[in-house]
Order: sequence, then C-alpha cells, then structure tokens
Amino acid sequence: MKRVFGFIIASACVAALTAGSAASVRAQGQVPAGRSVEITESGEAITTPTAAAPQAVAPLGAPTAEAGEFTPGAPKPAPAESTAVTSGTMALLRRLEEAHKDLKTIHATFHQVRVDQTFMDKTESDGELWFRKPDRFRCDYADPQKMVNLIVDKALYIYVPELQQADYWQFDSDEQRDQQLHELLIGFGFKASDLVARYDIHSSEDETEPLAELRKAGMDPSTRALFIVTPRPAYAESCPFVTLKVFIDKTTMDPVRIWYQDQNYDANMTIELKKIELNVPIKDVLFDREKIFAPGTEIIDKRNQS
Repeated sequence: MKRVFGFIIASACVAALTAGSAASVRAQGQVPAGRSVEITESGEAITTPTAAAPQAVAPLGAPTAEAGEFTPGAPKPAPAESTAVTSGTMALLRRLEEAHKDLKTIHATFHQVRVDQTFMDKTESDGELWFRKPDRFRCDYADPQKMVNLIVDKALYIYVPELQQADYWQFDSDEQRDQQLHELLIGFGFKASDLVARYDIHSSEDETEPLAELRKAGMDPSTRALFIVTPRPAYAESCPFVTLKVFIDKTTMDPVRIWYQDQNYDANMTIELKKIELNVPIKDVLFDREKIFAPGTEIIDKRNQS
C-alpha cells in the first residue's frame, strides 16, 4: 500500500491547546477502579474485574511531514479481537469526549520536528492549521519548503507552490478520512467508543509504561497525561501511523504535544502547538482550492496509483 503523507501537525491534526480552549471537564468516575472496560459490537461499554497488571506497551514510532506514499482504502472488517482498555484510560477518553463535545473549529500554530531515521537528519518546520468539523482541514508549512495539506470532503491535496503542483487523492470513506485526521486531532471530539474500536490505547492514568514515558518527558502526572495509541489489525494497513503518543493537559483537556512514527518506519515526528483557538469563525475561502492554488497549478491525480 502506498502512503500519501504524514500529517503536518497533529490530529488535530493538531494538538497542544492553550489559549481560547474550551472549559475543562473533570473526571466523572464512570468506571470503577480495578476494573476494565470492553466495547461490544453494539457500542455498549462492559466493565469487568482487572485480572492482572496492564500489558507493557510495544516500542514506539512516528509519521512524516512531507509528501510520501499512501493508499486510501476502506478498512477490512474487524476481526474477533479484544477491545478492552483499563478503567483509567477509558475514563480519560470519556473526559476528552465530554470536554470537546461542542467543538466546531480549531485554529492553531505549531512547531514540528521531523527525524529521518534512515539518514539521521532533523528538519524543523513552523506552520498553521485550520479544522472545521467534520471534513474541512488545512495545514500550511512555512519552511523549509512552503506546502499546503488540504482535505475537503473526501479529497486530499498536497500543494507545493514552488513546483506549481498539487498531488490529489480520494478517500474511500468518511471513516478513512477520519483516520487521517486522528493523526493530529485525536484529542478533539472523536467518540471514545469509536477510538477504542479502532485502536489499542494505553495511558499514564493507571499503566506503568506510559507513566514512565510521561515522567521521562519531564511532565508532572498530576497535571499531564499520556496516551499511547496503535492501530488494531483491521485498520493497520490504512493507518498513517504505527504508533501515536498524545500528551494531554489535564486542566484544559487539550493536547499539548503529539509524537508519531511513520507507517513506513522511516521517520518520526514531534509536534508542539504554540497557539490554539477553539470555536473561532473560519471562512470558506480557507478551504477553497481555487483560491489556494496559484493559476496554472498542475493537479496530479494519484487515485489509481498502486
């Protein structure tokens, strides 16, 4: 499968929300301590006693910020597999869902560091992103080369002004588009039950390895939390990342840092959001390719590439 890109900032493709954030929501204790939660096919959450300590999280990784390879395609039917998460992780996911249930738009600036694991070089970029639910997303990079990532409905464009070219792909489904958005926006308004169905999720709330990772990053577990996210087998092939780490401010319930491993294992990305505004007006023109692309831009159709 080919992969198109590694989103530029974070899922929100987005991330560390600070200024203008939505009101924080405290944990409501939906899941008793010492129990785990399993999401049934109907979406019902079932709690069961935790039989043993949480399993260790697999080694981590992350995606790229430049045009690459990707093949849109609907995920396979989910196999029979456990979707259990710990009670602490499920409670934190529910808090995120509740905190951002009224979210309509996101505007943010960010700083991104991409590490090429083949050549061991580092590229730093500054950028800006806009998201309007459910299907309008734009991410602009200022350096080292200007670039625009644009999602409108099920269309994906990667536009490089210097080349006067825009690569074009088409998502097969809303679900697949959302999976791309999860890379940067996973902490904003996606349903906890949907995330648990698609991903294996561990957190620092009640698991040893994410807690150690959080402390290693110099963050206080009383004010910050860490999710470690990996796609379940049914979604792994179409997922843009192998592993995603999302650091959360527990007061605002906004992401503050995102790290992920590229699907091809050749690069990892760290995104720090600098300024975040929620529910601000975003004009249609920001997502209008006719206004974004310079006259004469060549649209390169990559929908049928294998």
